[in-house]
Amino acid sequence: MSVDSSYEKQNNSKAMASVGSLLKPKGLSSYSEEKSSSEESHGSSFLLDEVMSSTSESCDLPQPTDQQLWEVNLGESNYDGQRFDHLILRDELVKQAHNNPRELDFNTSEGIPFENEHFKGKVIFKLRPGELKQLKSSDYISFFRKRDRKFELQVQGCFKKPTQGIVWLGAEVGHCDPSRVTEDRMQLSFFRKSMCRLVLSTINLMRGSILHYSFGDSQETPHIMLPLHIAADTFIETDRGQAPPKMGAESIQEDEKAVKLRRKQSKIRKFEPGKTYSFSLHNANLDLYNWELAGMPGVRNQNLRDFWSDMPLRICAYMTDESSKHHTIENKKYLFCFNLKNSKSGSPGGEKR
Repeated sequence: MSVDSSYEKQNNSKAMASVGSLLKPKGLSSYSEEKSSSEESHGSSFLLDEVMSSTSESCDLPQPTDQQLWEVNLGESNYDGQRFDHLILRDELVKQAHNNPRELDFNTSEGIPFENEHFKGKVIFKLRPGELKQLKSSDYISFFRKRDRKFELQVQGCFKKPTQGIVWLGAEVGHCDPSRVTEDRMQLSFFRKSMCRLVLSTINLMRGSILHYSFGDSQETPHIMLPLHIAADTFIETDRGQAPPKMGAESIQEDEKAVKLRRKQSKIRKFEPGKTYSFSLHNANLDLYNWELAGMPGVRNQNLRDFWSDMPLRICAYMTDESSKHHTIENKKYLFCFNLKNSKSGSPGGEKR
């Protein structure tokens, strides 16, 4: 080892705890995120924005053909977002010309539509750059100035069929390519992997085995997932005919009592067609712009490549059967999969494009 073993033990332990905090319900993490004037009370998570052009529009949708990738009509909407030279954000389930995944903007003024055979919705991916002056929108400057969070994902949409089994929300590492599943494994030493297992096992012990994770093997890509209604920092269910929360630079609000109540529920929750679901996920330690873990007390920032080399990060949601012990490609039915790739090996540079 290149550093003192006691320091590495402390360093790795806190790093693994930070990775776990991406999906950990409030109360399980010793690292608390910032508190803004009225909303910073639910921990870390991500969000999604409005799906229907009018609140009276039905979520009843025609049954699609059975296919992995979908065409989405983007219309003439101007999402008024921005991109960064070293980061590429793609929707892995929606195709463009030549069947290439669609590239998405960050920090858009409204939700970008997406659709597949299980779910139809809109998404906003909020990302804090190295300096707030790099942000294009004054609304996002104000948003991040009040908060320490590094990113936030807003999602809003409708299920096309009643759900069966468990709906998961979280993060994967690797490629959307079945032929590479044996290659997509986290690069962890024995000591670091042991510390990670300890942190994640403690979460499951405290919460009744609600967390599903893997470092990558012949069956599964590396992932850390929780049931959607438990993982989400905010979660709003809107009946048909009622107005769902508005998507945008500001966060979706949820009553704190409602947050505590839903996180005590069983990990199996039914989601129904006809209702609109709005949810979000955010984090204050996963600095995706600089591609590092940051802001942990007593621990220096750590490059994410130390954990998963040059593999992309995928923030996603999918369904599995209740009996599925392994989250294999065959067992997962994706609702969405947003792939984030850092194209530079050094510091980001971070120019807008």
